[in-house]
Amino acid sequence: MDQTVLSYKNIAFGASLKSIQLTYHGAPRVDASDCQRQVDEAYAKGREEATQSYNNQILQQRTEVQQLLGETLEQMDLKVDQCLREVFEEIPVLVTHIARRVLAEVEIDGEMVQRIVQEIISDLPGNRGEIEVFLCEKDLELLQSYLEDAEHRFPHCVFRADPQLDSADCRVVSKFGAIDGRVATKLKHIEDQLRS
Repeated sequence: MDQTVLSYKNIAFGASLKSIQLTYHGAPRVDASDCQRQVDEAYAKGREEATQSYNNQILQQRTEVQQLLGETLEQMDLKVDQCLREVFEEIPVLVTHIARRVLAEVEIDGEMVQRIVQEIISDLPGNRGEIEVFLCEKDLELLQSYLEDAEHRFPHCVFRADPQLDSADCRVVSKFGAIDGRVATKLKHIEDQLRS
């Protein structure tokens, strides 16, 4: 609160007033050029502070964006790895499923049965002794009609029908043991190899 005490005095002038001059009362006057300089300095300082503040905000946002981008890429890497693992786990199943469907469409003839038998017998050692070859009844008939001399083509082989075998299946029993040449077994072997 302004504590200025005003006092009034009666002043008597000996003659009439011709002019009055008022003097300045208050803070010291500022030169216009000094005032403009102070305004310019304040503006420059404000601009510098605002620029610094914006730069700090941009830097902070850039850091946040980089961190977010890094986290996003890391998550994407994890997802890609997970997807690849799932795909690699499903490939063997898919391959064997496709093979089964293709094999189901293949028409088996006598020549194919001969190749199946030849392939499985070739896995046996040289001194084989008597070999029992088991085929499904249909494949046995196809082989016998294709090779009238099947016993001469496959010496030491005795061909038998096995009702538990499907077409294109073959099972061999010799003194060395049994060889499972069923299609399902071959496909399972392929699936196991794809998984390893």
